[in-house]
Amino acid sequence: MARHGVRRLVAVSAGGVGESLDRCSWAVRRMVATANLGVAYRDLAAMEATLAASDLDWCVVRPVTLVDGEPTGRARPVERYGLFSVVRRADVAAFMLAAAESPSLGSRAVMVGSG
Repeated sequence: MARHGVRRLVAVSAGGVGESLDRCSWAVRRMVATANLGVAYRDLAAMEATLAASDLDWCVVRPVTLVDGEPTGRARPVERYGLFSVVRRADVAAFMLAAAESPSLGSRAVMVGSG
């Protein structure tokens, strides 16, 4: 990355990865524990750890449940991930583009929902 002048990286992960699992409802935690999401979540956690250990300015976006639809502009950081929490894919994409252009989120992971 340094060789190509990349200074900021925005990556997508998932709500419930890492410490964000503690901010999920019991139903979401149960789904993560019993569905075959474990392998994917371990891979995402490894990716997040690699970024955290790097010299890059980074932001990891952890969307809650993704749904289709036209963009609404409502994607924002959220503290909780409940069973009915959703965010539109188009809104996550717009949030990620904004995060790439603005270092205001700093080097951290942020859970993103629509309200």
